[in-house]
Amino acid sequence: MGRALRAASTAGLAGFLIAGVLVPLGAVLREGASLDSAEFWALRGLALRTAGQAGLSAAIATLIGLVAGLSIGRRARAGNLWLFPYSVPTVVAASVLVTWLGRTGWLARLGWSPDWLYSMGAVVLAHVLFNAPWIALRVAQVRREIPVEQEEAARTLGAGPLAILRHVLWPALRGAVLNGALQTYCLCAMSFVLVLLLGGGPPVDTLETALFARVRYGDLDLPGAAGCALWELIITSVPAAWLFARQGGIQRLRAVGGGRMNARAWAWSAVFVGPYVAAITPGALGALATAEFWTEARGPLLGSLALAAGTVTLTLLAASAALLTPWRALRALGALPSGVSALVLGLGAWLAYGRWLDPFEGSFVLAGGIQAVIFFPFAYRWLRPLMDGEQRAALEAARTLGASPWRAWWRIEWPRYRGPVFGAGAIVFAGAVGEASAAQLFAGGRFTPIAVLLSRAVAQYRFEQAQAVALLLLMVSALALGVASRGEGS
Repeated sequence: MGRALRAASTAGLAGFLIAGVLVPLGAVLREGASLDSAEFWALRGLALRTAGQAGLSAAIATLIGLVAGLSIGRRARAGNLWLFPYSVPTVVAASVLVTWLGRTGWLARLGWSPDWLYSMGAVVLAHVLFNAPWIALRVAQVRREIPVEQEEAARTLGAGPLAILRHVLWPALRGAVLNGALQTYCLCAMSFVLVLLLGGGPPVDTLETALFARVRYGDLDLPGAAGCALWELIITSVPAAWLFARQGGIQRLRAVGGGRMNARAWAWSAVFVGPYVAAITPGALGALATAEFWTEARGPLLGSLALAAGTVTLTLLAASAALLTPWRALRALGALPSGVSALVLGLGAWLAYGRWLDPFEGSFVLAGGIQAVIFFPFAYRWLRPLMDGEQRAALEAARTLGASPWRAWWRIEWPRYRGPVFGAGAIVFAGAVGEASAAQLFAGGRFTPIAVLLSRAVAQYRFEQAQAVALLLLMVSALALGVASRGEGS
């Protein structure tokens, strides 16, 4: 039974990754090969601008994350508030920043109008606010693992704060900081909805928005879109490959426990989470209470909930199969999607499967499949520690006493799996409800996700409607984080 289950898991995971990763990427490479070389090299400037904004965003986010992670101290706790931005959909973050930076936004009401909206500054600011909290969490986690005796010995010998940072803390933090910077660079290079809504497409353009424009705006230009995808893979392949080799993709994050939230932890929480309070407005609350809002939002919301449920099911099945398969190479291949954007994979799926599933009419299947592939590395990393705690002796004893394999597993192993599975499922569910890249690409007359409704409301300057949808998605994110936190502690 065990061998049969492992064989089925290996076959299922191989089919999932071949259909969801290798075939789409192969289709992108094939289509990109048909692009004229002059047209391909004409995209070089756009690639450099994309890499430049990603590098700047990553550098600032990493610096702020390092300072925040170190400043809370060894004994203080970095609560789940720091994880909150990690669970917020990017389309909600974009909507909230529009609320702050718009001409009638909160900063303008406070007498300061920096005129950053639809500029590179707004895009970088969004990337920093979105990524700095999880870098800070990672720094705080690593710092707590450094023996306190090392710092005390350095102080006894007369070392000051800078000397302690350089000679005691930095050697241990260096790997985590570099990992965070490279991962943030890749995420910012692959960023779509933040650039689309805060940069305005044009005047701020990146490879992601150019790819989307070639597919969804004007004449369909699949070779040009594939050229954008190839350039994006080029500028992210080296850091992504280094991350895969070093840590297998995305790191699992958790709140730093022990102690209490001190003043500095609360202050950084206000910086990281405070901007989202702008989504709670009387207009948004009033809109949520109207029948007109629900008439427009009910269909997209139900469609997104169904899409998220399907995404969670497929993602957790694939992650569970990865835990059971003995093929390390297959699990390594599963880390690849964390270095490829949803739009690039979506374009590949469009090219590979468009003859059977019409993307222009809206494709629930393609959107859900791409979401599952994108969320798979996260779910696997979340569940990966379960592999090291299998209670084989107890399972064998239960089998000896006559229990079936499934009953033995359910009674002995499932209590250990339950919390992490529900935690990973909750985060994936919230992410899938608000995911905007695949949702935008495969939205159509038959399928309009709630994230698309939000981005359209922002683009059409219907800010009250956008704030109501953003508040709704924020509540979903907060609920998911609560479920995930309970799962972490179980």
